[in-house]
Amino acid sequence: MQKILIPGDLTELTDFSYDIALKIADKTDAQIEVLGIVPAPLNASFDNKGNIKTDMGADLSDLEEQLKTLEERMSSWAEGKKRISGTVARIGHIDDAILRHIDENDIELVAMGTTGAYGMKQWLSNSHAAKITRHSKVPVLTLKCDRSDLEIEDLLLVSDFHKPEKIDITAIKTILDALDVDLHFLKVNTQRDFQPNREIRINMEKFAELNDLDDPEFHIYCDETVEKGIINFSADTGIELVAIGTHQRSGFSRLFNSSISENVVNHIWQPILTYPT
Repeated sequence: MQKILIPGDLTELTDFSYDIALKIADKTDAQIEVLGIVPAPLNASFDNKGNIKTDMGADLSDLEEQLKTLEERMSSWAEGKKRISGTVARIGHIDDAILRHIDENDIELVAMGTTGAYGMKQWLSNSHAAKITRHSKVPVLTLKCDRSDLEIEDLLLVSDFHKPEKIDITAIKTILDALDVDLHFLKVNTQRDFQPNREIRINMEKFAELNDLDDPEFHIYCDETVEKGIINFSADTGIELVAIGTHQRSGFSRLFNSSISENVVNHIWQPILTYPT
């Protein structure tokens, strides 16, 4: 892993993102980029490089002043912080600007704080996080509170395990190796999507074999819905990091449509790693 992106507004959520990104960067020798965005008006238009158009007759002086102030704040915030390779400030629509930066700058992991479904609306709210996790081509690590003292010992990979297949889980393997954590598989058994325990364990074993994952611990948890099962299992066990796939197309991940992944991101307090499949 070479590049980790932190999108933020330099509030405590950005600090939280930096703390956990640094844990990963220190282990993988990655560099951290920080992206700050001055929110553009909804009717603003942009050129093919993502810059706001200045020929629309609108007065952009206030936005440009905000941009200058943001650049100065970001430079000050980053001073003395380890592994920050640069800061970028721009005017844009928040989620679109983040996704564009990911695509154009070889980003391999995004770490971002989000308010989830709780509390007041902030710069990076649950709606922004939902769109980014849904459309990002790289894994996104979201968190809601201070995790500076978090010791990650276990990573929980959640799936339905209906059809074991080989998928791209490079990010999970990178974190497993970098942080030397134990891997756990979770299947939430519901009345609507019930499988016998023996069938689930066979599929888990096959998935581990196909994806070269050594010695995962298997868990089967019964609950009313998949979302409730993930949330309750995480609370019961104290698992430190939860991984769940998005961009579903086929057997292994067909259960986890974007709404389930987004609900988990919004309602669970552990850091969540969403990854495209």
